[in-house]
Amino acid sequence: MVAAAPLVVFAEALAGRRLLAPVDGYQHYLPLHVLAARVLRTGHLPVWNPFTFSGYPLLATNQAAVFYPPNLAFVVFPAMVANNGVVIADFVIAGTGAFLVSKRLCGDATGAMVSGLAFGLSGFMFAHVTHQSMLASVAWIPWVLWAYERLRERATVARLAVAGGALAFVALAGHSQMFFLALVVIGVYGVVLTIASRRERWRPPLLACATVVVGAGLSAVQLLPTASIVGISDRSKLDYAGATSYSLPLSHTPLLVFPYLFGNQPRSGPFTTPYAGAWELRELSGYVGAAALVLAAAGVAGWRRDRRIVALAAVGGVSLLVALGRSTPFGHVTYILPIAGHFRAWGRYLAGVDLAVALLAGYGVAMIGTIEDGHRARRAAVACAGAIVLAAAVVSRIGPVARHAVHGTPRAWALLLPVGAAIAAGVLASLASASRSRRRLVAGAIAALVAVDLVVSFGWFAEWRSASPSVGSVRAALAGRGLALHDVPHVVAGIERYADLSRAGSRVVRDQADLAALSGHHSVNGFDPLAPRDYLDAAGHMSYFGLVTRPDELTRPGSHVLDLLRVSVVVDDDPAGGPPRQWERATALPEVFVVGEAAHASRRSTLDAVHGRLPLRPDETAMLDRRCDRCRAARAPGPAGSAQVTNRRAGALDIDVAADRAGILVLSQAWFPGWHASVDGRPAPVTRVDGIVQGVPIGAGRHYVALRYRAPGLRTGAAVSAATAIALALAAVASARRRPPVR
Repeated sequence: MVAAAPLVVFAEALAGRRLLAPVDGYQHYLPLHVLAARVLRTGHLPVWNPFTFSGYPLLATNQAAVFYPPNLAFVVFPAMVANNGVVIADFVIAGTGAFLVSKRLCGDATGAMVSGLAFGLSGFMFAHVTHQSMLASVAWIPWVLWAYERLRERATVARLAVAGGALAFVALAGHSQMFFLALVVIGVYGVVLTIASRRERWRPPLLACATVVVGAGLSAVQLLPTASIVGISDRSKLDYAGATSYSLPLSHTPLLVFPYLFGNQPRSGPFTTPYAGAWELRELSGYVGAAALVLAAAGVAGWRRDRRIVALAAVGGVSLLVALGRSTPFGHVTYILPIAGHFRAWGRYLAGVDLAVALLAGYGVAMIGTIEDGHRARRAAVACAGAIVLAAAVVSRIGPVARHAVHGTPRAWALLLPVGAAIAAGVLASLASASRSRRRLVAGAIAALVAVDLVVSFGWFAEWRSASPSVGSVRAALAGRGLALHDVPHVVAGIERYADLSRAGSRVVRDQADLAALSGHHSVNGFDPLAPRDYLDAAGHMSYFGLVTRPDELTRPGSHVLDLLRVSVVVDDDPAGGPPRQWERATALPEVFVVGEAAHASRRSTLDAVHGRLPLRPDETAMLDRRCDRCRAARAPGPAGSAQVTNRRAGALDIDVAADRAGILVLSQAWFPGWHASVDGRPAPVTRVDGIVQGVPIGAGRHYVALRYRAPGLRTGAAVSAATAIALALAAVASARRRPPVR
């Protein structure tokens, strides 16, 4: 039932009549997966994306999830089939994992089914269909907890490998923030078990540490390349205000019980009033169901008998504190923790709250029919249902909440649906008894109620149904048609790019940078939280989502950025106040060329020259803001020969050069660490030229230059992952040989 529920909810997508990819899912994740699959089909690893941000890493930015096994579906199947299959599989994986860990904790199959439905169909899962890597990472967190519980029960190498493997899947699925959440979940769970249980002492946290070490080792092939670029990315310097943006304000905590109290985004079903709260509704969605909350209250009643209930409650409480961000002093503690300060949108930690409540709800179902704790559990369930009814009556009248609450019919629906589910759960819980047949009947009705509550009160009206593109538009985009971008030259004389410099107008073109890449269009803009900071600064102080905040630096007379990046089409704001205009320009520089002089300067002076504040002739002089000893031979300014690209693929270029004298080969591609060059088979440095593009020093004569991108940390990460897997295998064999035979 847990596995079948997502298949029923997403039946349209299974039939191919809907794409499960609203907003970022369509504009960012789907193109990344398709681009990666195209490179994999050629037999190469997709390490470089040549299309957006004038070229930047693909594998290291981790949201493409190149090493996540389910994403191999994009290599085998059509893009729409693969996308829908992977998203639905994430829901099944999440629900099944919650079922398994709940069954191990409470020992009740029906309670486990309730936990699986509550987490697998939770508001967090429905809200983040738009963030596919996040969805995939969160889906494996219950499996980490299940494997960890098995490891606590009996510590063996095989069980440690399973626990570490589940944690590795969280990392490989592509969302580092959810990997951090998984570490928080297992860490808090293990520490609280040690405090609450005197028998195990330090065994739980030690096993948690072992799980983390193995999981990190198995996923090092992804973690190390990502870690190698964080320091030079836009997330390298995230201040407290930026980190806590999109966290859950205290005034918005009622959304955990009444998810549409502040409206819907976008409007759908009976929730026709637009969202009026802070940030975005999807980032603050953590509705796990009013019925599940009632059952979780029943589960907490048994904390004296099972201290794992205390550990789960602690996981939920810590996750909620982190999600509240700047609303509590605990936000400062979170910010100074290693790794945590690099993440934004802390409201996403509500996934930990949803998981804890779902598992406690399973305990509640198991306990309401028992003789020992049944009476106490049923009273707790009824009391929680009454509290939700009371909250519905007063919450929208509280000042900070009333400012955002909707009115009229949408408010009635937003309050009555969860209240109805809470009352029904309270009534069903009170009807349970020690009678086995009656308990089974009530528990089955409760499981159905939990599923209906989650789908009707939130899931069916979430963004995935009303904001996903039509099937026709998706097929057109995958075929390179139907984009707002038009008349952009497609590899006429080498690479040519477009730049969206609009600020006040539409973001249609900028948002479609990844989609345009599917048809071979190259862009100065792009979207990725790990976009390189130096490139963004040089390209008009661009944000990581492609907004150029200082377009005058690119369009003023004397600015050379658009020429260096081979921009032939510009989209900018209409001075008359109309919609953004699109115009063509002639590119003054070829894709590759040779200059005779290398001039060393500071980073600031280089950018001033490139932006037109200081004199510069980029076709005569290459300005270097980094040390390059082999570039000193280039001393005579002016053009120094010719060059032509003879072969290209993602992450590889072959160039024929005829140089009149020693000089610098300049390539119209964004500079990034990891590029290696050879000139006639001998290694040569790849240096940053004019603050934004690549350059290779060459001598006089004819040369063959080969440039290859090797993702920093990839080889080391692959070696660590392989060594970890081999060590686990050898340890398992040795352990099996030492085990005495069973008589």
